Amino acid sequence: MTRTPAIRDSVGANTAEMGIVLFGLSVGSMAGVVGSGRLVRRVSTRPVIMVGIALVITGVLVIAVGSSAGAALIVFSGLVFVGIGSGLGEVALNIDAAALEKLLKRSVLPTLHGCYSLGTLVGAILGISLTAAQFPVVWHLVLSSIVMAGLGLWAILSIPGGTGASSPDFGSRFGLTTARRKRSVWLQPTVLVLGLVVLAVAFAEGSANDWLPY
Repeated sequence: MTRTPAIRDSVGANTAEMGIVLFGLSVGSMAGVVGSGRLVRRVSTRPVIMVGIALVITGVLVIAVGSSAGAALIVFSGLVFVGIGSGLGEVALNIDAAALEKLLKRSVLPTLHGCYSLGTLVGAILGISLTAAQFPVVWHLVLSSIVMAGLGLWAILSIPGGTGASSPDFGSRFGLTTARRKRSVWLQPTVLVLGLVVLAVAFAEGSANDWLPY
């Protein structure tokens, strides 16, 4: 996000056009978040996290290509990949964290989310420093992809398999069909309120992330 102005200049986009380009991230994120739960139930969290990491890395490289070519559509496509990968990975990681809390019988989610914020801070400082040094945005993105690939490979080796996968007869043991389970979850007041809270926070965070660097 710290290189948003440089990417804007490379593709020659005005404010309105840049808004459409950045919308690719929102489209991808929504698709990833909506689809992640189903994928986790089918194949568990580990493969979903792996795919998420791969999509984010691919997306950053596509953005680098789009920036180099001055092609807004390619940058848009790269942001879609980043959004899908982030959405898939974040949901799966939170499911893993919830399972870890249950295993340890203590809270770990705040610490894990704090590490996310720490990573954001470190990335922002490095991005600002490279921007100040007028480091080429394409090489910045390529090097970031290499670092992410190395860290992702190291981290994925420590994530156990099987977490989050549901057995086919889980619902039948409680006399619930898939459709009834879905309705019962989405009609719960607690779920609706949590959804509104997350929507509001995501709206504020997304607006800040996208437009403050601009």
